[in-house]
Amino acid sequence: QYTGALGEICSNSNMLATPNASPTAQSQSPALYNLPAAEIVNRLRKIGWKWKKGKNELDDFLYYRPGALEKLKDQAVSGIHYFQNVDEVAEFARKFCIDGLERTGHIDEVYENRYADPTSRLLSLDFFQTWEELKAMGWSYDKYNGRVRYFRPGASKGNDAIAGLHFFYDNLEILEFIKLHRVDGIHVTGAMSE
Repeated sequence: QYTGALGEICSNSNMLATPNASPTAQSQSPALYNLPAAEIVNRLRKIGWKWKKGKNELDDFLYYRPGALEKLKDQAVSGIHYFQNVDEVAEFARKFCIDGLERTGHIDEVYENRYADPTSRLLSLDFFQTWEELKAMGWSYDKYNGRVRYFRPGASKGNDAIAGLHFFYDNLEILEFIKLHRVDGIHVTGAMSE
């Protein structure tokens, strides 16, 4: 039996229900997240996950969660909306107890009971990695009067831009904003419209 994130045992059934299967057959089929990585990936494709040829020779395929290609297109973030190999997919399925029934891995699913703080992944990265993910969500920067300004998605870059609202001057301000507004890259990106 797989123990999920934060040491929790996956609360949904440890068995994968098969339509029209006898109770005996159901009880003998392990839950999707308990399967070997290659089998997890094969089953996820049947419930809406999509594969796309990798962007370079290092990535054979990219594995997209349901909804990521349709809703996010080129704004999808590696490790959140898509994964670069079978092992990353399996790790996600196990961490969030993706069973293929109640949990499919769709980008609109909320896993609050599995992740104490949805921003913790962004905050655990070094700032360069965090900034790369923020850029993929639509954040941008410019130089103004010799200083770098980091802008939220949809913020005005004109002379009327307000520090702390439209933009930030340093990484500590950005990290505090991420924490305060629970920017997770899935449901909250820090856009002005949120």
